[in-house]
Amino acid sequence: MYIYLLRHAEAESDMHNPDKNRKLSKAGIEDANLLNKFILDKGLGFDLVLSSSSTRTRETSEIILNDVVCDKDPEYLDELYQASEDMILEIMLKSPTKNTLIVSHNPGLSQIISSLRKEEFKNYPTCTFGCFFRRESDDDFVNTILINSANGKIIDL
Repeated sequence: MYIYLLRHAEAESDMHNPDKNRKLSKAGIEDANLLNKFILDKGLGFDLVLSSSSTRTRETSEIILNDVVCDKDPEYLDELYQASEDMILEIMLKSPTKNTLIVSHNPGLSQIISSLRKEEFKNYPTCTFGCFFRRESDDDFVNTILINSANGKIIDL
């Protein structure tokens, strides 16, 4: 089983809209497009995409999935909006597919990535993308990819 975790791309600082309705910034759109290119270059595809229902996670999902092989349309879940580490883990462990992408927010996303990597908490930036592999016979996840798309570059974390 492969679980891909993605923190949404950078959002606008819009004090006139509720947090859930904030859109991606210009830089966020550029970072998401670069991540899309990385995913296409690596030949990655997803059986299931679970995204927070917020505007910025929906926009991030739409951009990064452009031309990417997906078995079905993304599912937008209110449970992933500002989800805790425990909620993200619960959703991960319930996933019935071999290649699931989860798009969510901090602090929960950084907490689950740090936990799966068995490291102290790190505050991962927007557009951080990680891949974690787990054998059916094992409880531990192995981190195979952890990158950030920012400022026109893919950066290994």
